[in-house]
Amino acid sequence: MPQIPPAPDHRAPAPSPAWTLIGRVKGVALIATAIVLSAAAVFIAAMLRKTLAEEGIELTGAAKLYFDAPWLVGVLSIPAVAACWPLLKGTRRPILWMTVSSLLLLPPLALLLYGAVAPVAAIYEKALDL
Repeated sequence: MPQIPPAPDHRAPAPSPAWTLIGRVKGVALIATAIVLSAAAVFIAAMLRKTLAEEGIELTGAAKLYFDAPWLVGVLSIPAVAACWPLLKGTRRPILWMTVSSLLLLPPLALLLYGAVAPVAAIYEKALDL
């Protein structure tokens, strides 16, 4: 009777220990970045809210959303932090997870930047009477 060959192994090869270490460092750095972004969002909104009220500036769009709910930056950071879990455990595809986690951190960063830059632009616009 003929022998049946074993099924091929389609798993990715184990990465070198250096890539595993780089992935773990990237995971820790990304979690720290998400925490700093979340804290900065709350502090920036609190600082600018007083100035906007004194100047009588009304915001619209994403800037208004940011000032109404600065905690949204932290909520949007949760998927990026969750994508760090395989990096911290030591995955077979560290480059893939580093890329995914970095891309998932772009929306909260964009909301923070737009939410902070739009009111500052409005304050300067009013100050310069443009």
